[in-house]
Amino acid sequence: MNFAILPTRRHRAGLSAAALIILALPLAGCGKSLECSSEETRKLIYELAAKEFREAFDLPADWSSPDLKFALLDVITREKGKTKTICAAKLHIAAPTDPAGKTGLVLSKPITEKDFDITYQLERTDDGRLVVRVDGL
Repeated sequence: MNFAILPTRRHRAGLSAAALIILALPLAGCGKSLECSSEETRKLIYELAAKEFREAFDLPADWSSPDLKFALLDVITREKGKTKTICAAKLHIAAPTDPAGKTGLVLSKPITEKDFDITYQLERTDDGRLVVRVDGL
């Protein structure tokens, strides 16, 4: 004779909770999502742009200026996947006209502004750090 033992209502509730936890566990390890316009993404893009700016003007790595400003405009998410996201935007740069002071002119902080069309790819490392690859700088 075959028979099954059905759990009581209390046990069924416990089984349902256990099933939900098991289903949610794979999602717990996903970490932060990959958002094209998040603060973390913007910060990394601005750091890369500042590095490129310093290299273009042959400035020391520790050079900084309060007049060097960046803005990410018209952000578009082109592709969004589980492990990477591809984005496009305009990177607006406002920078001192003569950042190295090579011309010797003493002007009241002349600023040059320029927009760059960039694309960038976002991925996370196994330990959760964000990696950004930028094209167009």
